[in-house]
Amino acid sequence: MPSTALPRLSVNIPTWRRKERLQELLMALTKQEGVSASEFEVLVCDSGSGDGTQELVHAFAEHATTFRFLDIVTNTLSAKRNALAHASRAPLLLLLDDDCIPDPGLVSTHLALHERREGVVGCGAIRYPAPWVASSNYFRFRDSRHIGPERPDIDMERVPGRNWTVMNLSVRTTDVARLGLMDEGFVHYGGEDHEFAERWERGGVVGIFLPAALVWHHEWGGSVDQFERKQYFLSRYGMPLLLRESPQFLRESAFRFLEPPQRGSGLLERLRDVGIRLITSRLWTSAVRKWLKATDRCPRLYAPALFRYVAAGAYARGARDRSKPIAEGWF
Repeated sequence: MPSTALPRLSVNIPTWRRKERLQELLMALTKQEGVSASEFEVLVCDSGSGDGTQELVHAFAEHATTFRFLDIVTNTLSAKRNALAHASRAPLLLLLDDDCIPDPGLVSTHLALHERREGVVGCGAIRYPAPWVASSNYFRFRDSRHIGPERPDIDMERVPGRNWTVMNLSVRTTDVARLGLMDEGFVHYGGEDHEFAERWERGGVVGIFLPAALVWHHEWGGSVDQFERKQYFLSRYGMPLLLRESPQFLRESAFRFLEPPQRGSGLLERLRDVGIRLITSRLWTSAVRKWLKATDRCPRLYAPALFRYVAAGAYARGARDRSKPIAEGWF
């Protein structure tokens, strides 16, 4: 007979039309080490993908009753993460994305942290697959931005909220009840992770890096073009909401100088804005983006500064476009 004991941890996965990646993720969760299958549950939340996602999860549930499927109308990450948290039966939540493939020690490492400490979130390690990093400057750059050996600037015992990544993060449900989870006002790409982390840091929660809680990020559609588009969406849609809720975030942002001048700003601010518009024009950023794509498989031509420049250009354009009508769709 199946166990009636409640699980110790709930793995929460929002998804949307990524059946192949999701299948790899679910299969990896059946191979976790240091923890029995009955000690954690796996919840998947969809929004009517219609690609066989529901049938896939039900197939896993036939062999493991701890796999469950949810379907909600609102197709946003924030709404899905909240729905998953509400449906979870465990005192710990492990938030994942559907294109992350975990190592066998993922669940046990997150559990071990919360057994020995309170008032923390577990910031699991995120890496790109080694062959991707070796063969692509884009994935090399993206991999370098995650917490790990290439980020000696980050205190691993007190990870700043701006470096929390809600694709491999564990939280206590008692903290969720006290501080809330995701702000469902974020309906486009970007910003909800930052707002969540800012709010939780103000609530006294500390981020702890867990190198052994590793997932491999099989980024869906990863490319320089998508990277630029994400930065644009973050700036245009996510940042206005984020700055309204957490105005102090901008003071620590590397992109604070790219924000448009406020009404009544002085001459220097307006001149700076003119300079930024020239430097981040579509002509220049398009040329740099084309160069990065053309040299993507040339490791000797790896130039992280050029990726940051593309991100800055996209952010500046997104900031200038905030007055335009809001587009439909999450991304």
